[in-house]
Amino acid sequence: MKKYLLTVLSLFIICFIWHNSMADAPHSSRESIYVLHLIQHYLYMLPDVGHLTNGVLRKLAHLTEYAWLGIALYSAFRVFRISHGGKCTLVISFLVASVDECIQLFSPGRSAEFKDVLIDTTGAGLGILFVAVLTGIWNRFVLSR
Repeated sequence: MKKYLLTVLSLFIICFIWHNSMADAPHSSRESIYVLHLIQHYLYMLPDVGHLTNGVLRKLAHLTEYAWLGIALYSAFRVFRISHGGKCTLVISFLVASVDECIQLFSPGRSAEFKDVLIDTTGAGLGILFVAVLTGIWNRFVLSR
């Protein structure tokens, strides 16, 4: 059951990412500004973070969505017992990010940037690292008892 849930979750995240890329520039910008207004109050509580710009927020959103994709994909590969799951996750995430940027070429007012592909792939790598660390902690402290 875990196999199918993680596979569906991975596909859902990819669809979510690609759906966001289909939005035209004004719509995408409005969504970013809305999220920025939601979190701005909390950001002012942190020193030197209160003045988060829309551009930085968008890059953090890229990083975060792909971190979730990395978590879901890598977890699926682990459950399916596929060797080199981390490498497979990075390659798939790179390909998804490349398609994501190509979709933006056809969205009015949007552009594609290779820098975003690298940010996205880095996010997936952070997701892999997160799962690997949690798995290591689980194996060492919970399963070793």
